[in-house]
Formats: sequence, C-alpha cells, structure tokens
Amino acid sequence: MRTRHLLRRVPARAVLAAVIAAAVLPTPAAFAGDGHADGSLDPRFGRGGIVRTAVAPDGNTDYQNGLAIDDRHRILVSGSSDLGEAGGGFQWRIARYTPDGRLDSSFGSGGIVFTPMSGVGGDDEHIWRLAVQKDGKIVAAGHVATAAGGEDFAVARYLPDGRLDHTFGAQGRVVTALTPHDDEAQSLRIQDDGRIVVAGYAGTGEGTDGRDFALVRYLPDGRLDRSFDRSGPRPGTVVTDIEGGRDQLRDITLDTRGRIVAAGSATLTAERGGTSFSVARYLGDGSLDPAFGSGDPRPGVVVTPMAANDGLDLAESVVIDRHNRILAGGSADADGRFDLALARYRPDGSLDRRFGDAGKVLANVGPGSTDEDLAGLALQPDGRILAGGSTAATEFAVDSDFLLARFRDDGTLDRGFGRGGFVITRTAPGEADDEIFDIALQTPNRLVAAGECDQPATGRDVCLARYLVSPWQGRPEWRRVRVDLHRG
Repeated sequence: MRTRHLLRRVPARAVLAAVIAAAVLPTPAAFAGDGHADGSLDPRFGRGGIVRTAVAPDGNTDYQNGLAIDDRHRILVSGSSDLGEAGGGFQWRIARYTPDGRLDSSFGSGGIVFTPMSGVGGDDEHIWRLAVQKDGKIVAAGHVATAAGGEDFAVARYLPDGRLDHTFGAQGRVVTALTPHDDEAQSLRIQDDGRIVVAGYAGTGEGTDGRDFALVRYLPDGRLDRSFDRSGPRPGTVVTDIEGGRDQLRDITLDTRGRIVAAGSATLTAERGGTSFSVARYLGDGSLDPAFGSGDPRPGVVVTPMAANDGLDLAESVVIDRHNRILAGGSADADGRFDLALARYRPDGSLDRRFGDAGKVLANVGPGSTDEDLAGLALQPDGRILAGGSTAATEFAVDSDFLLARFRDDGTLDRGFGRGGFVITRTAPGEADDEIFDIALQTPNRLVAAGECDQPATGRDVCLARYLVSPWQGRPEWRRVRVDLHRG
C-alpha cells in the first residue's frame, strides 16, 4: 500500500473490445454498523451502498483515481484499464454513473469511454484527475508514454455525451512535454474564465529521485496560455524547485482571489525533517506569491515536517475552507507505520495554531499501530473535515480497507461519526487490497468515495461507496438542495 503511494503505481491502458461488466457487491461489513447512523453506508446507492465495476477483460486491471460530481449529481470516475494486447493495452478510461450508482447509458458506450492517448502502448497512460466545466464538458488530466520511454503531461476534453471535443487541442487531446524525463500531471482546476490549470511534477533526471513542482495553464481551446509566467523560459508553464531533490506536487486548488494553491512533498536534507509537506501559492500570472510564507527561506513556499525523526510525509490533497484557511492532508511516517496527517495554514501561510497540535493533526485508527493513507479531503458546510483513504493492520499490507474519517473544525476527531471518528468498509472479500483514492460530496449529506478493490474473478476493479454524513441544518439554501437519488 505504501509503496504504491510513494512510487505512484504504474498505471494501465485499455481495450475497446473490453467486456464491460457493471456489478454490485452484496451488502458489505461497515465499521459504522447496519443502521442509518452518521457515517453509515447509504442503502439507496448500488446494493448496500457499494458499486463495483469490472471493465478490463480477462481479469485485467482497472486503475482508478479521478472523481467529479456534475451539476445533475451524476458521478464521473476515471483512471486507466488494461484492455489486453489485442485491444491496445492500457487506455484512459472514464465512467459515468447516475446519481443512484447505475452506469449512465447516455455516456459513451454503456457508460464507459476509452481514449487511446498515444501510439506507444505500454502501461504509462493514466488519468489522475477530472473536472467538469460550467457548460458540462469534461476535462481529464494525466500522463502518456513517449517514444523515448518517458512520460508527458496530457489533457483531454470530452463533450457531455463522452465524445472527444474536437474544438480542444488536436481532436480533443493536448500533450505537453516539460522535460526529456518523466513529467506527470496529477491535478487540475478550471478557472472562472475557462482557462485550465494542470499541475504535477517535472522530472529532473533519470528515475524518480529528481522532481520539481510543475504547473501548466491552457486557454479554453487547449493552447498554452502564454500570459502565465510570461517572462519565464517557457511561457505557459511554471517549474518550481522546492528543495533541490524530490519535490512532488499532488494537488491544487484555487482560492477566492484566483490564486493557485499547490500541495505535495519536498525531500529535505538530513536532520531537517526528511520528506515533508510542501505548500506553495502562485499568483494569477504564475509567479510565487511573496505574501505567502514570507517568514520561510523562500517566500511563496511553506515546508512543514509532520513526522518526527526525518520521517516520510506525503501530502495528497488540499482544500480551502470558508475562512480562507488552507488544509493539506496526507500521511506521516510514525516509526515505520503511517498515520493520517493534516496541517492547516492561515491565509498568510503560517500554521493555524488553533488547529490540532499547533496546526498539525496525526491520527491512527488502531487497535495498535495500524498503517493509514489519506488520499482525499472534503469539507462539510459546517466546517467538519472528511478524509478518505485506506487502513491496514500491518505496514505494506495487502489487506487494506476503505477508510473514512471525520474531524471537527478544531482538528479533533468527531467521535459521533462511525466508531470514534472512523468508518472502515470492506469492499472485497477476504484479505484483499481496497483503497479510496478520492472523495466528493454529492449532496450536503451524502459523500461518494471512489477507489479500487481486488475481486477473485475480475481482478482489480473500480469501487464506489456512498456514505450518509448527516443532514446539515444550517443555511436555508443548503436545505433546499433536494435530489431524488433513486432516479437517474
């Protein structure tokens, strides 16, 4: 489990001749119990709250990462699928589900769209993130293989019915090489003006040790936006060396002023914190914001060691709350096992000392020293924090399960959620590897988690779970959001 997060598992490709099988599991065991308590699985979704979709033929692998909810509450998930040698190997894959968890037959072929992104083949093609534009078009960002054996940023845009949008880039696709090495897009956001910000890392040498934060901004038609870092070495792109070693950007978000907030990790020199959370803020023109983290050695960047003794800290997700505070979430090495890790920053980049222990939270599920990953964050309207990922009884275990945790606004666990603040869901039988890779609120009181689960007959499949996260009795406009999730 940990190895895959550190190395970012080698993703897969798909085959148009794939046998698409959408199935649901029998009612699984959930840590929250069988009732409709806060944190329980939603019985109106799939069967018992779980949907499993096997796409790749012959038990081949379906990888999953991206998740988005459109304005009709339909669920989009993405990744890559191994369609076998005859079908072209791994291809980008997007699936769309109706609000109640059925594959949406109005999207692609039976709810599934495959996209061959390069003619190279192999397993180095994968969608990492999805976003839906105001007009309903779908933007996917990830990476593709190059003829030289490296990887490049890649973006594709789809019409609402799943067809590639030929007004974007070259027949719906854009590939951007930042370096001769491995460049992977890991996140994207769409600005209010329609410009698309894609972020990830740029390779600085062979292998995985040398990486820098990287951002690319595209115009709505897919061309590089040359007003972004206009005076830089390559307008339209920004590469930031945080600490000279392995700097890996994993997620971005936009604040109310249009600034780009990026979170990931940076490897520090010995006795300075090991690999630590790293958060950077960029102005709209692509320059680092000198007002952010101005007390740090490099204005615009804040590096935060989370674990003791030069441990390994990996920030995977970032969100901004209603008070413009920045919350980064991931995992931290706790003497060989990993804990959920959160750090909250004030708008100026300083740690919010009213949150957790002087701005930091480490949480272990237990019993004992279990191994946790945090892969996604979501904020409820009242400020409570939902964190999704996985948990396992031992380090590097292959028997991990879906994990959902909820924290109060001050960083303490919400003990009324699930059992002591945690919900564990087994989405596959036996000792299988089940992991959440992203979460999103579908409505104020329903949360969708998307990930993967190992199945005996079909291999590694896409799995969705929907949880009841308690109706919120706050603002009237939230109470008016009523959707019949039983109807497509």
